[in-house]
Amino acid sequence: MKKTIRLTGIITLILLVACLFLGGCGSGAKSTESPESVADALMKALQDGELDKVASLTTEEALNEDLAYIAEIQSFADGLVESLGASTDQLPDEAKKAVEDLQKVMIEDYVKSYEISNVTDNGDTATVECEVAYGFDPESIEESDYADEVKTLMQTYIVDNYEELTKIMTEEGEEALTQRLINDTLPMICENLTKALKENQGKNEKVIIGTEKIDGKWIVSEARIAE
Repeated sequence: MKKTIRLTGIITLILLVACLFLGGCGSGAKSTESPESVADALMKALQDGELDKVASLTTEEALNEDLAYIAEIQSFADGLVESLGASTDQLPDEAKKAVEDLQKVMIEDYVKSYEISNVTDNGDTATVECEVAYGFDPESIEESDYADEVKTLMQTYIVDNYEELTKIMTEEGEEALTQRLINDTLPMICENLTKALKENQGKNEKVIIGTEKIDGKWIVSEARIAE
């Protein structure tokens, strides 16, 4: 959702370690029978972390603009790992699990609860107001809070393993060294980010969900924070 659905601080922090490539996401454009029911289905899918269902309830424009957070999460693992010079299928189990655990927190801990408070029906369009409680507030997580910790973690790892890393570089080359760095440090980076999310205080906000009737069915066309 505009202003809140994007993990501004977390994304910035990730960018200190790698370039995060965000991908688009298509929509099946399915809907339910009323403005309230489609809004309720959307919020329930967000609460449960059912990203495919979120996509099926929204227009492509709303998904890619107002709910861009969904695309960020879906492309997070591949984008992060590929930008470090590897691919997710090359990761050892520990590194892969660390990325998956971070994604799970980003999805399942975001919307903790919600309550629909008002519906305004204007014929073929309608707005639904929801009171939403978030598990964490991404806008309050600043890169300065965690950047030094990540840098220290990386420096400590390199110092502690300097001789071994030098040997890998000399005997096996840069690609092997990069793979070793990813395998060993990615779990630590993801664990730090997961910890930051779990320790962060959530907040409550009123969300306005715009809906419209398309071919006799209701679908979400907008999601924004109430002014």
